Amino acid sequence: MAVPESLRSAFRILGSRGLKVLYGPPLSCKTSLALAFIHSRGEKPATYVGLGKHYRTAEELKGFVKTYGILNFKEELDFLLSLHSTLREGEFLAYDGFGATLLPLRSELKESSVIRLAMLVVALLKVAAQTHSASVLVLTTETGKSRPLMFKALSSYSDLFIRVQREEKTLQLIMQQPNLLELHRVILPLDEIYRAIAPLKKY
Repeated sequence: MAVPESLRSAFRILGSRGLKVLYGPPLSCKTSLALAFIHSRGEKPATYVGLGKHYRTAEELKGFVKTYGILNFKEELDFLLSLHSTLREGEFLAYDGFGATLLPLRSELKESSVIRLAMLVVALLKVAAQTHSASVLVLTTETGKSRPLMFKALSSYSDLFIRVQREEKTLQLIMQQPNLLELHRVILPLDEIYRAIAPLKKY
């Protein structure tokens, strides 16, 4: 797929090596952006992991891209422990719905224990990215403080945070340091993103 000029800057960032976090409120086109980038890669290796409600997206994408659907923390841990043998060199991994399997554990565990489990998840993703020179993009929602869910765990290992703000016709990406200080912004036309994922269905 030929990448439109309007998307190239953002796609270069998404494809860079390391662990990045894409976050924002619900319905802010986080999944759509990740899928548009996956489609733009053509034959280059990519994997979509859908956690919690994003399990359905993983099911719908079978046949278009390598996918995994995860419904609980045991499945998540099994996936992460096998990642070193399944992730390919230079691969792009979209990890959509971070925290979905951890939030239910709050009814059984202390908050500090849940955060430690979240840190384990992120640490394993980081190791996989480093070992395979891969790009791992963690997609998650934001809290009322405009921070990503489980920020403490994510900030320990993330190379870059990207906050998504959806407007009527555009998607604004705010690049942030691990302490959430703003670096710069990129504005993308929504119609180009929707056009890019049309072959995969619209989300």
